Amino acid sequence: MLGNLFEEEKGAFETLETALFGSEKGGAPKTPRSQCKLAGIANQGATCYLNSLLQTLLLTPEFRESLFQLSEADLGRLEDKDKPGTKVRVIPLQLQRLFARLLLLDLQSVSTTELTESFGWTNNEQFQQHDVQELNRILFCAIEDSLVGTSGQSLIQRLYHGNIVNQIICKECGKISERREDFLDLTLSVSGMDSLETALNSFYCTMEVMDGKNQYRCEQCQKLVDAEKGAKIRNLPQILTISLLRFSYDFQKMQRFKETGKFTFPKELNMKPYVEKTSESDDDLQYELFSVVIHRGGAYGGHYHAYIRDIDNLGHWIHPGKVDVEIVGKRKTGAVELIKTNSPAELIEIILQKNPNQAMPVDQLGSEISRQTGVTWNKRYKKNHGTLTKYLSKQRGQIRYNPDTRWVMLAGSKPPSTDGMTTGTDSSSVSLFPDTGIGSSVTEGEVVTDPAVADVSGGHDTTSIQSQEHRKPHKPSSNDVPPLGYRWFNFDDSRVSPITVTEIERHFSGRESAYMLFYRRKHKSRTQEADGNPGYQIPDNILADILQENDNLAKERQEYDAKVNTINVQLHFEPHYHYKEGALKLCHPSGKFSELTIDRRKSVADLLVSVREVGGNLVPEKLTLHRMRDLPAGYHLYDCVSDEPEKLISSLNIDNSAKLFVWDGELVGGGSIPTGPECEPIYLTIIYGNPSKFSCGFSKDISFAAFKSSVCALTGIQESDLTLKKMVGSELSPAFLSLNDEDVSLPLAVLNFQDGDNIIAEDKTKKNDATTNMAVSKERQFTVVVENRCVQTECRWTRQIQVTQGMTVGELKALAVSSFNEDGLLDGGRLRVDHATLGLRPPLHEQQTVYEAGLLGDVCLVLEPGKAPETNQITLTFTPHDPKSDLPDIEITVEKTDTVRDCLRKMLEQASFTGDDWHLRKTNWCGEMAEVLDDLDLTLGKSLVSDGDHLLLLPGRLPPKGYLRLPIHLYPTPSNPHNSADQPGMLAWISAGIQGLLSPSASTTSTDMTVQQPIQIGEVEISKDATLEDLKQQVMTLPTMTDMPVPTFEFLRVRLVSDHRPGQVLRGLTQTLRRLKVTSGSSIAIQIVPHEENLSSNEIVLSVKQRLPGTKTYDVEQEFIWDVSHGITPLNFLQAVADFLALPVEQISVAKHISRQFKWLLVQEQKSPNQKGKKKKGGANKNSMRQAPYHIQDGDVFGVKTLQGDPENTDDFSTEEDILGCEEIQRVADEKRKMREERKKAYGDGPATRRPEVALTIKVDSFT
Repeated sequence: MLGNLFEEEKGAFETLETALFGSEKGGAPKTPRSQCKLAGIANQGATCYLNSLLQTLLLTPEFRESLFQLSEADLGRLEDKDKPGTKVRVIPLQLQRLFARLLLLDLQSVSTTELTESFGWTNNEQFQQHDVQELNRILFCAIEDSLVGTSGQSLIQRLYHGNIVNQIICKECGKISERREDFLDLTLSVSGMDSLETALNSFYCTMEVMDGKNQYRCEQCQKLVDAEKGAKIRNLPQILTISLLRFSYDFQKMQRFKETGKFTFPKELNMKPYVEKTSESDDDLQYELFSVVIHRGGAYGGHYHAYIRDIDNLGHWIHPGKVDVEIVGKRKTGAVELIKTNSPAELIEIILQKNPNQAMPVDQLGSEISRQTGVTWNKRYKKNHGTLTKYLSKQRGQIRYNPDTRWVMLAGSKPPSTDGMTTGTDSSSVSLFPDTGIGSSVTEGEVVTDPAVADVSGGHDTTSIQSQEHRKPHKPSSNDVPPLGYRWFNFDDSRVSPITVTEIERHFSGRESAYMLFYRRKHKSRTQEADGNPGYQIPDNILADILQENDNLAKERQEYDAKVNTINVQLHFEPHYHYKEGALKLCHPSGKFSELTIDRRKSVADLLVSVREVGGNLVPEKLTLHRMRDLPAGYHLYDCVSDEPEKLISSLNIDNSAKLFVWDGELVGGGSIPTGPECEPIYLTIIYGNPSKFSCGFSKDISFAAFKSSVCALTGIQESDLTLKKMVGSELSPAFLSLNDEDVSLPLAVLNFQDGDNIIAEDKTKKNDATTNMAVSKERQFTVVVENRCVQTECRWTRQIQVTQGMTVGELKALAVSSFNEDGLLDGGRLRVDHATLGLRPPLHEQQTVYEAGLLGDVCLVLEPGKAPETNQITLTFTPHDPKSDLPDIEITVEKTDTVRDCLRKMLEQASFTGDDWHLRKTNWCGEMAEVLDDLDLTLGKSLVSDGDHLLLLPGRLPPKGYLRLPIHLYPTPSNPHNSADQPGMLAWISAGIQGLLSPSASTTSTDMTVQQPIQIGEVEISKDATLEDLKQQVMTLPTMTDMPVPTFEFLRVRLVSDHRPGQVLRGLTQTLRRLKVTSGSSIAIQIVPHEENLSSNEIVLSVKQRLPGTKTYDVEQEFIWDVSHGITPLNFLQAVADFLALPVEQISVAKHISRQFKWLLVQEQKSPNQKGKKKKGGANKNSMRQAPYHIQDGDVFGVKTLQGDPENTDDFSTEEDILGCEEIQRVADEKRKMREERKKAYGDGPATRRPEVALTIKVDSFT
């Protein structure tokens, strides 16, 4: 496993599109396909690796058509999945459905949820990152297992399997020793290689010479001889998959890294030089590239996407230079919500074109980029183009930038100036764009925009904007269009876009480079019927379902269009308003507006007629409509929307609940008012006096001189005595910026005044407290408690020490040492955390900061003698196992780079043990035995041993590589009244023998085995490839078992120990321990049964116990073997339990005991999540006991209550132990929550941590 090697990069476009189009209240229809006519795959969280591989398989014609040719007779039907005795191949069926939806369903992206559920991914596996090369092998293995016994069982073998032979040739006698192996993909290292041909030649044409100390022992010569060793390709598959090993490990730096050097690969590959002499024709050795899976990122994070050739012409290819920028609108309003383009120049031009002056400050431009694309400039463009200001400074085309005023505008637009923004106050004309010598036009041959592949959503209700006045994109010629069958697309999760074939060459090297290559035989012919036909060979039943779904989608979109085009606007009439303090305000607080409902597909002329009908006498003869916004200072008017009556309302971007001001366009309350964004009011707070303050609005186009005059009039301070300061920073730690040196002719907008600013007005002639009374806070500090344990006293000697999060642990220790006057501490002393629950934690590294060490406020630390660990060291504790005495835990400091062997040696020395028959074992979170550290040459880091871990030092030498040493525990014979009735003699004989072993002093006549505890009867050392029968045979040879009354090994039941109880039953005598997932950390439970037993996969071994009426206790457990072949629903289970206990089913209540949570889960029929109780067509049965929430399995314990015995508390199954356990869990949870709140309060959310490693698995039912 590679851990978080392929961590997802968050897709802001996906997130916003989902929010816009997939989660609208009222059920907005999903986005249809883009103009390329190919569907993407939605990312479930971290499934880009799966999406890239699935798109490659879909566009592999041979795989796709072979899959579609499998009939219901081969695969079964999804509806029958949970019927007893049926064999339904769920994974191939879900692949068929997914591929058909990708080909025909009119959606921009298709979900893979049903497919991943068929993989058995029910525990958030979709949020784990994995390697696409690993997935390729595991998925093909799952498909092969699923197709056993069908007409398609050779599908993977026929298309993807090839053969390699590993040869050793004796140079003396010429004998060739061969070992043949199959491959699904050729794995090639890119390190030290510059091309695919070089790598193939190095791996499959060059022979390694074995001489000197590396000589080969020839069986024929019977001596060590010189030889040649190498691998040869013997047979090639139809689809050749090549995996490039781009990730390596630096053993000096002890970290992974990505090989980013140039590694070229051809579009056509001749494999003849690399293959043994074969009967295959030369045509079968010619391959063409048709898919490249690309990894973007580094060794610890990244993202997958795929470049794939459209062999069957299923998509619509448009040259990237012709693809328009897509502006995606809000579905409810039509307002622009997302601009989607990869070209920053195009993006900036579009944003500036929408502004009335086609200019804005650079800070506002950055905000608009984030708002209108959903991604900040730094996240999307900084890597390739630098910061926004740096990029703007380099522009010499349509975009002009003035670094002095920090304004941006389009060439050819009229530059905003202060004289154009003033209202007649004393100000000078200041141009924001002085003559820079930059031309305002673009020559015919000049390219002013970056060539980019726009991410075209093709979404419903979108507007394509292509500004010919300001953009001259490259116009591809007919020669630029590739021939049919050779057109490439970029599949990036839900986004699909056309690319040119030259784009592939950009990924020969770098952080975004090719990771897997897929080649197809060049001369493989295609039928004419498949060309451009996405429905080719799709099964009729799936085709009918998708066509019906498309009809439903089209109907939904039509209905939704009619619904969302109706908008409500607010009409505000001029007689209700007056102009004051730079803004419009209501004359009376109770003033109201009128609402107008209209279809936004109508014209502005229709809007004017409707306004007259609603407003009546309030509407002036010369009717003008202006857009109005509510600002902190009051209302303000912007652009006029009634100038062009022939325009459609939708083209004006009038949103639902938009405010329109109805007036004559000239006067409000008898006076003229300014309009437009350049004279917006700024809401400022003026602080003066002792202090006093007031807030009001000031038009941002007034000069600073006019602003000072207004402040003087409002505060009563003479202008000659006035001093102004702006308060910056937070209120807790403010700073004050003097405004006395500002140019009085500049407007407030240029001086960067903003809504909410606090302005300090001071009178020079008076002692002014407006500034001195402002609280200035210092850097936030925390209190930690340090206890001195350097001296032995009966009382706790503690000190409270103030620290900051930037302080190092070493500095904190120095404060503690000084506080306690402990300057002569042994080795300088060290600090530990004394946790309330976990006790003393490992010594802290002094180089860490308080934040990095996770020290919360009010944390308790311990100062003790001893040396603090260095940066390259970790502290471990271990329990030495000595059968003669109970030794305490020992603490030891080791190097991070130490191997397990080094660590074992140091621990033996520390514990004063001798000999080599020892090994180390890890423990889990609750101190129980976990996996054995069986690779002695691995470093502690690679063995996932970290600071503070607790290990067990146990006697016994590790088994050889490939072998397991398994502890064997004998458990009592399961109690089963049916077995007792059937075979009383045999059962009594076995029970007496086991009871005598477990409790020698007990009466042999007792048959109550529930009080007996299991005993360890020995260990067996066995190969991982040994069968279950071999394991049973070895168990029979243990000394204890030879004295037991066990006729043959068929009377043994073998189980895995889980939570100190017998758990999973190991079934299938011929199954290997590796296949049964028995590991070095497993413990084996043995039960002797009264008859020969060979349980099938349909028989689940459970424990059932009846609750004693009126108490919180239960009778003895009884073994219950449930045969699920007759049905696996909760109702089937309840009936089976009732039959087992000979009770009426309607008189019992059954619950499953969840021991770790001390809870009981009531067994009852689950309600269907689908509407009206209908089962989803083609879906799995969600009422299965094997699925959530029950997940029934071997070893589960069920409690049974009779309703007559306790009719009032039918759902209460808890015992006294459960109540105490729940209280303890709640206490721990409350403590953890308190710690999280303290950490968040003290430090914020803190840095993100990596997710733990999780193995990639796909679960397949057995069809053999």
